[in-house]
Amino acid sequence: CLFYTLPNSGTSYDAAVVTLELQFAPKVNVVVARHQFRQRAQRADKTVPQFLTALHELAVT
Repeated sequence: CLFYTLPNSGTSYDAAVVTLELQFAPKVNVVVARHQFRQRAQRADKTVPQFLTALHELAVT
């Protein structure tokens, strides 16, 4: 059973749910996120604050 191979799986239902959610949560591809951040350019129809907001959103991911 997969559950028993996970470290710190605990014995309670809540601990099991948390462990499995962490195991199967989508992971961020750092290379792709960095590429998207570096390729982001200010568009002609966007203001500087809008551009900075978009950069901030990309930096958070």
